Amino acid sequence: MIPHWRPHIIEVPITVTLDAYTAGDVVGGLLTSDEIPQLSGGGYIAWVRLVDDATQAEPYDLYVFNSPPSTIANDAAWAPLEADWLKFLGQIDIAAADYNTTGSEADCAIVAGKDVVTGDYIWFDNLPNNRLYFYLVANNSTPDYADANDLTMHICVLTM
Repeated sequence: MIPHWRPHIIEVPITVTLDAYTAGDVVGGLLTSDEIPQLSGGGYIAWVRLVDDATQAEPYDLYVFNSPPSTIANDAAWAPLEADWLKFLGQIDIAAADYNTTGSEADCAIVAGKDVVTGDYIWFDNLPNNRLYFYLVANNSTPDYADANDLTMHICVLTM
């Protein structure tokens, strides 16, 4: 029998600092969502949508974890610990070229939920805390935002 996958689109709140970030900085601190507890059966990330109200179309790396990694503050250098890598599920690349920049109010990037190393979708089993955790890291860019809510991220996960 072919499995029936159910999509769940989950908003992951991001609050950015109003000071300029440096390349390699964490943007928004440790990210998760209260909507994720419905994902207790496992599944995979189908896609990620990042809407940039500041129309900067900045490239980012999105790191995905199956349980809480160590805390790295917003606007601090990305410096994971050994224990963090043991919880790591994959890294999704959001390139500047991925953004649709045709609007005047916001840019929007939609990328597949595929790991940059393996090229495979990022799968997860039953999650210890029924949540996924994320770090969004500035990739060779120095984004600066005028509004703390300039970034909005949605993750589409498919579950059985």
